Order: sequence, then structure tokens, then C-alpha cells
Amino acid sequence: MKKIYIVILGILLFCTGCGGKEQVISVDKTVPQQEEKEQRVSFYGAGDNLIHNCVYWQADNNAPGEDYDFKPMYSKVADDIKNADIAYINQETILGGTELGLSSYPLFNSPQELGCDMIELGFDVFSHATNHVFDKGEKGVANTYAFYRENPQVTVIGIYEKGEESIKIVERKGIKTAFVNYTYHTNGLGLPDDSEYVVNVVYGNDCTNVINDVKKAKEQADFVICCLHWGNEGETTPSSIQKEHAQLLSKAGADVIIGTHPHTIQPVEFIDDTLVVYSLGNFISAQNNGVNLVGGTVKFDMVIKGMEKKIENVEFIPVINQYEGFYSNIRIIPFKEYSQNLAASHGAFVRFEYFSNLIEKTIDSAYLKF
Repeated sequence: MKKIYIVILGILLFCTGCGGKEQVISVDKTVPQQEEKEQRVSFYGAGDNLIHNCVYWQADNNAPGEDYDFKPMYSKVADDIKNADIAYINQETILGGTELGLSSYPLFNSPQELGCDMIELGFDVFSHATNHVFDKGEKGVANTYAFYRENPQVTVIGIYEKGEESIKIVERKGIKTAFVNYTYHTNGLGLPDDSEYVVNVVYGNDCTNVINDVKKAKEQADFVICCLHWGNEGETTPSSIQKEHAQLLSKAGADVIIGTHPHTIQPVEFIDDTLVVYSLGNFISAQNNGVNLVGGTVKFDMVIKGMEKKIENVEFIPVINQYEGFYSNIRIIPFKEYSQNLAASHGAFVRFEYFSNLIEKTIDSAYLKF
């Protein structure tokens, strides 16, 4: 038997070792990989909706009777608001309504019709932790909160009832986004100790509570957006506190930080994987200094692919608060549609080149979209 095995083995060796054609049997061991599913949610953010009396007077004139119509002032940005999966705005002034008497600087109060129009335009998330949140006392906060309770299709952040969760989560296309909102200023005003309402405030520049909220939100959602009312009014560069706290919040897990309050635009940058927009400036207002008339909106995508989560397609889109003489015809105009003629007709007598230079000096060209 051993001889037979030896013969067979020899034949096999001869067949594989001879110089004739070699027979190769190939086996494809690759298994078709299923492409990783991508989830993508688009975001649009707007800065300070600062409703001076000239703004609500114009809205009053736009509508018959005792109604108000703010929508025409926002018409040139309406498509961007509608097209976003999540549209956010910092509602600088409270919506205390006509019941409390409408008012302008220094103690603001806006008609609730403003809120209705912003919802109709397509805004989904409204931040109210601002330095003007207490301008009409507890009743102003109560009326504002009641307005959003009557419109549950949108989300209010920064103000809430005692015992209520302050972190708000918005879900779109299977992606959960958590929103955290704090103000660093309240103009020295506050709520009574026994108030049933709470406003998120950073006291003494101690952002420990913000950090804790970001960490908690990270456990509940795919992305965390921190909306902070911070910085120094009128400045186009972030303060040392803004820079320091942005670093701390990035380490805590914030995916995006959006700043408001300075009424001026400030730089955009990434700290590691955290997108930081230090200030979006004014969305609409009737301020009259050139630096306050340039605002910005921000667009980006929140993307999940496999185990990877990231922020993509960041765009900073400058806008101009335009009006003619005596604060007439107030409206928002994207800078890409702005012109020398519009600048020449501006009621604040600001040159086109001033706007252009301010934008290019402040915002990195990597994010700047004209």
C-alpha cells in the first residue's frame, strides 16, 4: 500500500512542478460589503432678532387693523429658513405681547405675532436665554413661555418651568440633536426666588453648569449644539472668556457652539471637531452703527456614517440690516445681493466697502459664502 501512495504522490508533484501549463484554481474570498448608510440633517442658524420699535411699527403698518406682519422684512432669507431640516434663531426680545405694552431699548417687549411669523417662516428652535429675558419681569417670561406652550410644533430653549428638563432634543431623519442655551448677562435683573420659571444663566463666568449640561446631553443625543449669549457688545473679536469657555465646552463634547449677544459678527473656527461660531451678530434690528448692521447666518450639515459623526459643509452667509432714511423699509438682504446703490441709500450712511472689508477681515474665507 505504501508504494501506491508514493506513486500517487509522485504524479501530483510532477503535475505541479513541470513546465507545462499550470492549472490554477482561484477562489474569491471577498464578501460584498454593504455601503454604510449615511444620515444627514441640514441646519440653519440666525443671530439676534432684535425688535426695536421701528421694526414693530413697520410690521404694524404692513397689516390691517391691530395685527402685525413681520414676514416681508425676512423675505430674502425665507427660502434658506424653509429649506433647512432644523432652523434656529436667537429671539433676543421677549414675546410678552401687547398685553404688557410693546417697548424698545432698553427694556424690550415684542408682540406675539412676531413669534407666529417666525414659526410661519420655518424656524424650529428659539433661544430665549438673553440679557433681555427679564425686561418685563416674571410676567414677561410667563407670557413668552405660554406662547411656546401654545405652539408645541417648535422648541424653546433657555427658559422653562421648574422641574422641567432644560436640555431640549430635536429629532430629524433619525438624528437626535440636543440644544443647550445659557446667557452670561441679564442686565442685573432676575426672577423672584419663588418663581415657577427658570432661565439658564452663567454666573461669575463659571460655566460648570454648561459643561455638565453638555455632558448630559451627549448621553441623550447624537449631536449637541450649545447656544451661548456671551461676549462683549460691539466687539468683532471674541473675549478671553469666550475663547476659554469654547475650549472647555469642546472638551466636554459640544459639537457646535453658536454665539450671540455682541450684535456684531465674530470669527468662525474649529476647535478639534467642535464648530465654533463666536457671534452671528444681528439678524434684524434698527441699530445705526455700521458694525451692528452686518450680521450672519450659518449653515452646516450634521452627518452620521457608520460609527462616524461629523459636521460638514460649513457656510457663513453675511447679511445686511438695510433701511432707508428715518428707519424706513427695514429688511434683511444677503450680502451676495447687496450693491453700491443699496449702500448709498442706507439710512446709516455706511459705505459698501466698509461692509465688505468688515466681513472679509472677520470671517475666515474657508467658511465665507457671498
